[in-house]
Amino acid sequence: MADCLCTGGLGRACSAAASLPLSSLERVSTSSPYSASLLAPLALHFIGGSSSPPQKLALVVRYRRRCALGRPGRLGLEVLTRCAQAFVQEEEVPVVITVKDFLEELKQVGRVRIVVNTGVGVLESVTSLEKLFYHTLPGRGEYANVMNQEENIDFHLLIDKVKAAELSKGKTMRGDIPTYTICFFDDDDKAAAKFLVMWKQGTNGEYDPGQVEAFEQLLEKYGKRVKFQQ
Repeated sequence: MADCLCTGGLGRACSAAASLPLSSLERVSTSSPYSASLLAPLALHFIGGSSSPPQKLALVVRYRRRCALGRPGRLGLEVLTRCAQAFVQEEEVPVVITVKDFLEELKQVGRVRIVVNTGVGVLESVTSLEKLFYHTLPGRGEYANVMNQEENIDFHLLIDKVKAAELSKGKTMRGDIPTYTICFFDDDDKAAAKFLVMWKQGTNGEYDPGQVEAFEQLLEKYGKRVKFQQ
């Protein structure tokens, strides 16, 4: 639908106008003879095309009908602004899941480097989450645990204090290797522990088959920010 509304020279104008600030768009909506054709495609651009909910698409339809009657007025800016705001709000809505369920899904990424940084001391250890288990200590709470004598790791995460996680992609400071990171945050929104998906030992960034795909699937499913349900 967006392609039908935004073609030819008008299409190029829409693409250029998509980067304009709202103050500029306001001037377009009140002065340009093309506002009726211009702002509707822009609204669709912000909404996200066919993935947008019907109620937001209805705003564009309402605007175009108003324009057809020769009364575009400031409604174009209203439509554009409301659609853009709604789109941003939807992008920021986190998917709710328990810490334990998320950790179980995290096993799919394979080996990880667990990093705990207190600001004074930094502890790192490479392991997998295959033998992850849970245990509740009276008066303290439930912990997620990874213990492996062969890898010399003894890691415990207090589930009750973990409120959110962030998934991010980046690159190493040396070697320009793509990185995939999961950072857990406590109830004060401070970084509690970081899991870095690890490439094969002795390689320069060569991941095992399925590791990157598993991370990308989690990112697509939950987004960049995951809010945990206690």
